[in-house]
Amino acid sequence: MYETALRTLWIAAEAGCESARISVICHCMRELMMGLQTVMIEDPIERVRPTSGELTRQLRTLADSHPELDLGAEQDLVPVPKLVAQTIASLIGAARKEHGRNRDNAAALVTGADDRNRSHPAVNQWLDAYNDFFVRWAHIDGHHGRQLPTDAELLTSIKVVEDVIDVRTAVFFANVSALKELLAEINAPIEGECVTAKFRPPSDDQVKEVMRRIPTVPLRRGFFEGLENPLWVVPLAKQGCFKEPPEPQRTADGLFRDIYWPEIDYLIRMAPDVPEEVVDVLLKFGNSSNAWVRRMSRVP
Repeated sequence: MYETALRTLWIAAEAGCESARISVICHCMRELMMGLQTVMIEDPIERVRPTSGELTRQLRTLADSHPELDLGAEQDLVPVPKLVAQTIASLIGAARKEHGRNRDNAAALVTGADDRNRSHPAVNQWLDAYNDFFVRWAHIDGHHGRQLPTDAELLTSIKVVEDVIDVRTAVFFANVSALKELLAEINAPIEGECVTAKFRPPSDDQVKEVMRRIPTVPLRRGFFEGLENPLWVVPLAKQGCFKEPPEPQRTADGLFRDIYWPEIDYLIRMAPDVPEEVVDVLLKFGNSSNAWVRRMSRVP
């Protein structure tokens, strides 16, 4: 996404395509910023469900079913059906949570998960670049009648993202690069008549090295989503890699949210190739409340 944004920026738009060029650049940068929050934050706050957009659509349907409802009536108190009032209350609550979620996740990315300084100036710059610039200009249908941003203005907002990446991801991407080299070696195929014969089993030293290199959730996610070798299930289990999947956490507003567990993604993909080994791992989970584990138990 980042490369596409820069390539598009450095190429002048053809006549009549200026608006489309701006939209492509801003869409790419918006997706990059969202993607960074997904992979760089160890414990991101999940999206509110139902979202404010979904509740808004529900309200439209409810309003259509109550043609007598007049919210614009000239009176201090406007009576509304109970279900409409409840949906409006839910919409307000969702909007508040979404606003807090976006700032909390931005703070975790920009200042670090241990700090999460919501009022840090850099967090404000990040959110301004996202909401007031990239989201604003990503939708081409909103360009009509407005002066398009200059390349200098585009570069100013892109620089905000680049600076955060420089500060927060240098070590991360160095580790990711090392993981890619390990995964290339681990996943290297060899000739064989069955799936498991196509891969090499790991050595104890290999498994221990990997455990040292994936201490954080983003790095674990990068490793397990890229691991294709089914012969690693048992060695990883022996190292305690699949012990104690995280339980749901209670949020400040009293709700519970499930913590993503990258290891389960690998187990799901390996189940068709080494079903007995995966089942042995699952049996040790007991009565886990982790939603990812429960979902795995429903996989045929």
